[in-house]
Amino acid sequence: MYSVVVLFFFVTVGILPLSDAEGPTKSRPALPGEPCQTAPLESWTPQEKWVWQHVCEGKIADFNEAKDYGGKLDPKKPKGWPSNRVVRPTFLETILLHDPYRSALTRHGVHIHGAWVKDSLDLSNATLAHPLFLEHCRFESDVNLLKLKSSHLIELGNSTFRGTLNMDSLQLGSSLLMNHAEFSAVILQSAKIGSQLAMIGSKFRGKLNMDSLQVEQSLIMRDGAALAEVRILGAKIGGDLDMAQSKFMSKLEMDRVKVEDILHMKKADFAEVDLGGAKIGGNVLMEGSKFSGALDMSLLQTGSDLYMTDARFARVILRGANIAGTLNMDGSKFSGALDMDVLQVQRSLFMRSADFAQVILIAAMIKGNLEMTGSRFTDTLNMDTLQVGGNLLMHRQAKFAEVVLRGANIAGTLDMDGSKFSGALDMNELQVQRSLFMRSAEFAQVILIAAMIKGNLEMTGSRFTDTLNMDTLQVGGNLFMRSQAKFAEVVLRGANIAGTLDMDGSKFSGALDMNSLQVQRGLFMRNAEFAQVILIAAMIKGNLEMDGSRFTDTLNMSTLQVGKNLFMNRQAKFAEVVLRGGKIGGQLVMDEGKFDGELYMDSLRVEGVLFIRKADFAERVTLTFAEISSNLDLSGSMFASVDMMGTRVRGEFRLGSIKHKGANWHKDSKLILRNTEVGGLEVGGLKDPKQAWPEKGNLELDGFTYGRLGGDMLTQNSSWFREWLARQGSYSPQPYEHLASILLKAGYKDKASDILYASRERERSEAGWPYWAWLTALKFVIGYGYRIYYAFVWVFLLVAIGALVFRRTEEARKNRMPYGIAYSVDMLLPIIKLRERHYDIDLPGWPRYYFYFHKIMGYVLASFLIAGLSGLTR
Repeated sequence: MYSVVVLFFFVTVGILPLSDAEGPTKSRPALPGEPCQTAPLESWTPQEKWVWQHVCEGKIADFNEAKDYGGKLDPKKPKGWPSNRVVRPTFLETILLHDPYRSALTRHGVHIHGAWVKDSLDLSNATLAHPLFLEHCRFESDVNLLKLKSSHLIELGNSTFRGTLNMDSLQLGSSLLMNHAEFSAVILQSAKIGSQLAMIGSKFRGKLNMDSLQVEQSLIMRDGAALAEVRILGAKIGGDLDMAQSKFMSKLEMDRVKVEDILHMKKADFAEVDLGGAKIGGNVLMEGSKFSGALDMSLLQTGSDLYMTDARFARVILRGANIAGTLNMDGSKFSGALDMDVLQVQRSLFMRSADFAQVILIAAMIKGNLEMTGSRFTDTLNMDTLQVGGNLLMHRQAKFAEVVLRGANIAGTLDMDGSKFSGALDMNELQVQRSLFMRSAEFAQVILIAAMIKGNLEMTGSRFTDTLNMDTLQVGGNLFMRSQAKFAEVVLRGANIAGTLDMDGSKFSGALDMNSLQVQRGLFMRNAEFAQVILIAAMIKGNLEMDGSRFTDTLNMSTLQVGKNLFMNRQAKFAEVVLRGGKIGGQLVMDEGKFDGELYMDSLRVEGVLFIRKADFAERVTLTFAEISSNLDLSGSMFASVDMMGTRVRGEFRLGSIKHKGANWHKDSKLILRNTEVGGLEVGGLKDPKQAWPEKGNLELDGFTYGRLGGDMLTQNSSWFREWLARQGSYSPQPYEHLASILLKAGYKDKASDILYASRERERSEAGWPYWAWLTALKFVIGYGYRIYYAFVWVFLLVAIGALVFRRTEEARKNRMPYGIAYSVDMLLPIIKLRERHYDIDLPGWPRYYFYFHKIMGYVLASFLIAGLSGLTR
């Protein structure tokens, strides 16, 4: 009996599990071609059993391809989905996480297409042992994959998630594929993806939070993906981060993101983007994209290039960014401020053919070129203390508003050719290691104070509508401001030009201030137009040339120093000119110039010849206390007045020559030669003094000295010289005496005497009554000592008169002196007695008194004769 009971117990116990089980106990995966070895639960719905049957055999459970499930349905269009597509979350959890079903899955994992999951799916903290494919599915509620772990792929492509997809702290050893799907809120915060994370073409209606995400390979969000708010703060992407051709409708936060390779943002639409502090190991590509909100890339670091070409931007911040390659913005449009303060670009920055509003490049460092060719800047471009290792190109019809380049340093060339600057251009203390080109361009106010240009500075053909301030500018090469360039006010005070300063053919409508300018070669101002020009204390080591130019206001060259020649000739036109205290190392040429204002050359020093031939002066010329080391030639010029008081000319002073006509003088013009010293005087070839000297009374010759008479002056007759000297305004003996000494030295004694005689004549004509009487006596008695024979005429006349008087007396008959000549001579001669008997005759009546006069006249004539012979009367 006992044995029967024991047998019944074991049989019952052994049979019970078999009777309670709903499926087979086997849990091994089906072999290829083998049917599923693990039966489904009876509690499962028919469609769940059908799903299990397929996944258990390693097949895809595709509702879209199977019969009786409504055909191919789009999860984005909920209408028309049959209820027999519903798969419960419990079913999915069972086959994914629980044995025997989990163990019965093949290496293909769970692959379901077109399922409809209505209730929340919670796989949080789970570990998946197989790949999971939930494609073309509909999820009506939340899906929780919090801290889910798997070494396999998860594929959610083409599915629709109406609730939150929470993958916070998800850990995958493979890829997470979310392509062409639709999501509400998605949380991937602190997730770790061992391979790729792909969201190609997907749509996110809610926030996508990927803060602190780690992806071993690439994060792909491209090709038509549409996203609302996205956060990737502090994420680490081992490959590319690809957002190309996608649309981000709300803020994209990528602050401190790290991307080992390329960040693709090409042909995409963005709202606000934050890339502050991001580190991108490769390129950042934004070509053709649109950013409707702020793009913050402050402190961004890239391992290669940043491309922002053919794109549209609002406000962009690149403050403190470091671009290891090239930064390219060609063809883009920036409607908001572009802040690149303290930016560093290891190669070049290209901003060509683009549109910009405000741009800030303060203290930026560009190690290659900075190119803005053909671009348009509608607001301030601030490049204060910018450093460029190559060239800065702002040329080819680029357009700028206000530009600031204060303290910038350009290691190559700065080129602004052909561009337009409608606002102020501030280049205070700019340094350019090569050349600065500003040719054929348009500028408003330009500031180049204390700038240093080591090559050429070229402004050829440009137009400046406001002040050009180049105070204390330094140029290592040439400064070209020529070829029909147009300027308003220009300031070159204290500037130093190591080469040539060329203004040929240009127009200066405002003041040109070159006070204390230094030019190491030549200054060319030929065939140009100027208003007021200031060259006070300037130093030009080569030539200063103003040929053919027009000056409508004062040209002030006080204390100017020119190392070679100063040319102001070839029909140049001047208003007032000041050369006071100037020093010219070569020639000063004013031939054929026209001077409408006064010309001041006080204390001028000219080492070569001073030519003023065929020129026209409407006002006074002042050349006082000047020193001309060679000749001074005034031939053929028309003068108002010339004051040369105290001037010294070591060569010849020419008022005409055999080759050139004499100087011409306006009515009432004056020539002042008081205390003037010249080496030679030439008025050759002129027969009439009127051809060279001012009108009578307008010539001052007192103290005028010359060492010789040049040309054919020595051959002129005495009357020519007398006519010249008679033009003095008031008498001075010195001009006559000096001319006489020169003629005497040359061997023209008679001409010398004639001149000295003319001097006494001029003196007598201006003398007062007593002195006039004395001079008249000197004139008629001895010819002022220059014509002694006058005295002998008087002697002959008095002897004849005396003889006539005496022969009419009785004493003449008594003493048998019928002619009385001897008596008359003896009575006329003082002291000497020719015959004692003559003195015994006592004439009565009026003859006695006549011979008293006769004897007195003898003494007078003797006195005059002695004085004349001794030179006392000269």
